[in-house]
Amino acid sequence: MTLVFLGEVPPSKLETVKQTIAKIRIPKMELIFNSIGYFKRNGGDIWWVGINSNDKLFNLQKQLTSALINSGFKLEQRPYKPHITIARRVKLYEKIDKYTIMDSSFSTNVDSISLMLSQRVDEKLTYTKLLHVST
Repeated sequence: MTLVFLGEVPPSKLETVKQTIAKIRIPKMELIFNSIGYFKRNGGDIWWVGINSNDKLFNLQKQLTSALINSGFKLEQRPYKPHITIARRVKLYEKIDKYTIMDSSFSTNVDSISLMLSQRVDEKLTYTKLLHVST
């Protein structure tokens, strides 16, 4: 799940990102996944599982965003919609009702965040953990 999207960060700024994130207090929280949806894309949609409104999560996201802006980073200004991507480039051959895919909510406990590098390697999206911060 993305808290803040940084885009491309020059190597010279990476240490600033790490130091900024390391100062953030990470609260323990329960995330409840209660919806499913998709973003329409040419070449296939991106399907996701959405998270129930959570004050601790939204406060963490706001705190992290503010700290990164104060450290000189320019961030997207669109509203935060917490979700976890479950599939990319989805092409359905028949219409389905997205409300029947997920028949009940589920939850997980969270007590840490990570700084991740996302890059394409041989046409495959690959993630590498650069920093891990916990409560």
